[in-house]
Amino acid sequence: MCGILVCINQKSTEHKLFNALDSMRHRGPDDSGFIKKSWFWAGFNRLSILDLSKNGHQPMEGLPGQFILHNGEVYNFKEIRSELQSKGYSFKSNTDTEVIIKAFHAWGNNAFTKFIGMYASVIIDQNTNQVHLFRDKSGVKPLYYFTAPNGEIIIVSEPKALKSLHPLQMNQEKINEILLFRSIVGNATPIKNLHSVLPGENITIKKNGLITKNYFASDKSSLDIQTTKKYDDILTEAENLIISSIKYRLISDVEIGLQLSGGVDSSLIAAIIQTHFKKQELHSFSISFPENKFDESYYQKIVAEKYGITHHNIEFNEEDFINYLNKATWHEDFPIIHPNSLAIMKLTKYAKQYVTVLLSGEGADETFLGYPKYRILAHKNIINLTNKVPGLTKLLPPIGKLKTLKNIISLKGDFSELFIKNSQTILKNMLIDNSDDLVEKRLNYIQTHNLQPETSLPKYDQFTSLIPLLMRFDRMSMSASIEGRVPFCDHRLIEFTNSLPLKYKISRAQLKILLKEIASKYLPHDLIYRPKMGFSLPLEKWMNSTKLTATIDILREPEFLDKNIVNQNMLTQILNTRPYTQDIAENIIWPLLSVELWHRTIIKD
Repeated sequence: MCGILVCINQKSTEHKLFNALDSMRHRGPDDSGFIKKSWFWAGFNRLSILDLSKNGHQPMEGLPGQFILHNGEVYNFKEIRSELQSKGYSFKSNTDTEVIIKAFHAWGNNAFTKFIGMYASVIIDQNTNQVHLFRDKSGVKPLYYFTAPNGEIIIVSEPKALKSLHPLQMNQEKINEILLFRSIVGNATPIKNLHSVLPGENITIKKNGLITKNYFASDKSSLDIQTTKKYDDILTEAENLIISSIKYRLISDVEIGLQLSGGVDSSLIAAIIQTHFKKQELHSFSISFPENKFDESYYQKIVAEKYGITHHNIEFNEEDFINYLNKATWHEDFPIIHPNSLAIMKLTKYAKQYVTVLLSGEGADETFLGYPKYRILAHKNIINLTNKVPGLTKLLPPIGKLKTLKNIISLKGDFSELFIKNSQTILKNMLIDNSDDLVEKRLNYIQTHNLQPETSLPKYDQFTSLIPLLMRFDRMSMSASIEGRVPFCDHRLIEFTNSLPLKYKISRAQLKILLKEIASKYLPHDLIYRPKMGFSLPLEKWMNSTKLTATIDILREPEFLDKNIVNQNMLTQILNTRPYTQDIAENIIWPLLSVELWHRTIIKD
């Protein structure tokens, strides 16, 4: 992992630019470099993973006049390098960076269709006076561009770097969207004039400031459903893709470890590593809490002992939550959607003693359908039947899962409206701005991008809720100068599972059918088929502690209230009603607190 800063049409002083680059030093503590030309300034912080020598120094010049700043990994770079060598290209380093810049010279934007990996790459071409931005197809690595009032266009890995260069303003519509849905659709961000390069997107910025957008990746939402393959063949292909994905993510010149939760996803990664690519010493890391109901250490121990893994358990308690709150807010750049980010930050800080690369099971639920909400898709036939038989809906009692089914049927099968409206948080009634406008905009977005939940709910999640999870892992691992890798977010695996019929992934009784059957070759039955626990903090207990009273009370201060985000009377009533329930702590106090802490840390001068 590395930190990128490029300033087009530079007007900021070099002193400010170096300060901005230094604010991302944690992303690349091993080396730093910059180049300055008449119309751009480019700086880079390097975390050395492949070819630890100075040959990997960046910014790197490929062919004359072409420079690259590359964050992440292209895992199949050796195969592509061989292809380029057959075309007459020579290489000075053993890095994927040099392969990318020369592949771009050979094939242009089409080079990125060949890559397997996670990356955010900036290519500056002085020959055409253009800057090209590329982001990997799954959106694992971050990349942003900021259009400043003075005409500068600034490209960054982390928005915090902008604080050294320009005043920042809150984009309240996007803050409301985060509070309402816990994600953002499109490329806008909580910071005005700051845009994210979307997964699989190529942005071209000309010297004169003109910005154009294209996609080099295939659209994950438009793949044909595979209906002719036999299940055994699908099972074998899926397992081979998982093994290939993990094999690629073991390519490194530094030590590699594993975030081991004890759930089926990370446990399967551990099992495949030690079965197919046996490591004499493999370190794994997990978080535990003093409260037993959140503890999965029993299953972590089973996996570690079975596969000869050196396991480290890191306890995370209330004191840690308080100590890491401001640090994590600074590193996250945006409001922290998931409070367990703080625990991941402590884990990676500890893990840095042993490893520089950390694998995680992130993305498996969105790829193989592991969330309980996906079960409703297994009821489509019943829904279609009841829509054809008038009056049958009335026979369903409005209780539990039948209530959700009844709601869907009453909407005549309109999954989009149901899932979008049901996914709103309880803050919707407190927002001062009309939440209906945000609902309508999201409905329009999923229509435009062919992400209707009735056919594409996992893909909808891959474009929305998965992105903050990947950002969380990137920011928290980078805070400790660790490169986080996510095998289940390999674009080949995502595109394959997206193309499969639902019956191979879920039933009314079972989630993650395909993944669990693969895991049964490697892991105990009780581990695979136990109830899903998730990764939750005991927020209810901690938010009711006197130790956090002063922090929560910033929500009573005019500095927050004057932003007019929520109804003040409703908020005051909730804050005065103690003890807080888990629902209040997680879904009202935490989201508002994270917004205010973010504003004071990132936005405020």
